[in-house]
Amino acid sequence: MGAAESTSRVFSQEIPFSDAPGYGPIRTAPGNLPLADHTTTLWENFKVGLSVGADNQYLGTRSRNASGKAGPYTWLTYNEAHDRATRIATGFHHLLKVGRQEVVGLFSKNRAEWILTEIACNRMSYVVVPLYDTLGPKAIPFILNHTSMRVLVCSGDLVATVLQAKADCPSLEFVVSMDDSVGPIHDADSKGVTLLTLHEVETVPDATVPPSPPTPSDVSTICYTSGTTGDPKGAILTHRNYTTATLMLADRIDCRGHMVHISYLPLPHVMERCVTSIIARLGASMGFYQGDVIHLMDDMAELKPHLYIPLHISPYAICCGQHGGRFVSVPRLFNRVYDKIVQGVASAGGVKKLMFDYAYATKKQGLADGTNVHALWDALVFSKIQAVLGGRVELIVSGSAPL
Repeated sequence: MGAAESTSRVFSQEIPFSDAPGYGPIRTAPGNLPLADHTTTLWENFKVGLSVGADNQYLGTRSRNASGKAGPYTWLTYNEAHDRATRIATGFHHLLKVGRQEVVGLFSKNRAEWILTEIACNRMSYVVVPLYDTLGPKAIPFILNHTSMRVLVCSGDLVATVLQAKADCPSLEFVVSMDDSVGPIHDADSKGVTLLTLHEVETVPDATVPPSPPTPSDVSTICYTSGTTGDPKGAILTHRNYTTATLMLADRIDCRGHMVHISYLPLPHVMERCVTSIIARLGASMGFYQGDVIHLMDDMAELKPHLYIPLHISPYAICCGQHGGRFVSVPRLFNRVYDKIVQGVASAGGVKKLMFDYAYATKKQGLADGTNVHALWDALVFSKIQAVLGGRVELIVSGSAPL
C-alpha cells in the first residue's frame, strides 16, 4: 500500500570462492566501466564543469554576523572561481616562484580557499600536498621535510602552529594565510619565513601567467595518512589516477548537475576530494560546513544538500526519498546519527515505536525489492528524519571503514 515503482541496481557482486576463514567474500563492481571521454587531468576536469556551468553556483560559504550567528550561504560561481584561481596561480608564479611539479601544501579545514588553491595548482601542474588540520607537532615537520615543501597555504588560525614547526623544517620559505588576520609578521621574519595573505598573492600586479597544464602522468597529489600509527605515509597519485577514480565513482553514485554537496569530510581524505572533483566536473554546487561538526545539522538545514555518502541499510537510507540527492560521510558520524534515531524511537515507546518499527521493516523490504519510496510511511515517519538532513537527501554512501 502506498509503494511506488522503482528499479533496483546492482552495485557490487561477490567474486566466487574468494572468502576465507574469518573473512567474507571479496566484492567487485559488475561489468566494465570504460572512460567515456578524454578527461585525464584534474585541470581538464574543472574545465568541463566551467564549460557547462560557468554561471552556476560552485563554492558556498556561511559567514557570521557580529553576534557570531551564521547567516545564509554566499556563493562563488564557476567563472568567479576560475578568475580567482587564475590570480592565485599568477601570484604563485611571479611572487613565490613555484615551478612545475613543485609541491604546495594545504593546511586548513574545508573551505572555498582550499578548493581555489587546488584549482590554481592543477592549472600550473603543481603537486598538492594536503595536511589534516588536526595533525600534531611531530607529523607536520615530517610531511614538510618528506616533501621538501617551500610553500604552505593555511588558515589564519594555523599560522602559529606552522611557525612553531619552522625550526625543524629548513625547506619552508613561504606561509600563505587564507585569512587577512595572520598575527605579527615579525614572528615569521624572525624564523626566516615570508608570511603573506592569499589576498596579497591574488593581487600581484604582474601579467596573468598562462596555464601550464599537467599531463596524465604528472603527479597530482601526495595524500598522507593522519599519522595515528607512526609517521604519516604518503600515497603518490597522478592526474590519470585521480580522474579515473573520479569518473568511476561518478558512475556508481549517479550524481547530476543540479545537485548540492555539503563538504565537511576532511579534504586531505581522498574520498572527499574525489567527490569534490565530481561536483566540479558536473558544474554542480558544494557548500562548506562552518568548521565544527557540532553545527553540521544546522549547516545541512540551511544548505539542503543533495549529496550524504552508508552502503548499508539503516534508518538514513530508508528515510531518503526519490526527490533528493546524495550525502557523503564516514561510519563514525553515521553511527552517531543512527544511535540518536534509535534512542529517540526507544524512548518514545508505545504506539510511536510500533509504527516506526513497522514502517522501517516495510521500507527495508521495499529496498530489497527495488522500491525506495513509500507514500504513507515517508510522509508519516521518515520525512521527519529526512528534514534533519535538509530534506533533499536521496542516497547515502559511506566509505573508509565498515558500518
